[in-house]
Amino acid sequence: MEIVSPALAAEDTFGATCLTPGTGPTMRALADLEPSALCLMHGPTYRGDGGAALRDLADAYEERLAAEGVRLHGPVTPSV
Repeated sequence: MEIVSPALAAEDTFGATCLTPGTGPTMRALADLEPSALCLMHGPTYRGDGGAALRDLADAYEERLAAEGVRLHGPVTPSV
């Protein structure tokens, strides 16, 4: 069962996630716990590779955050 696509579709509909620079790292820290179950709000419990699902969702959220930054501010050159 793949849960990242439905999670992103729900985000598109409801806009309930606060995307900040800390969202991805927080999700990755949770993924490092390698959960075998994720209890979804208002949905069933996902059983499987929760760590991979959280990392994939963190990647998608970071892409969305970057795209929103470009939309609002234009391309940003990373500082070295």
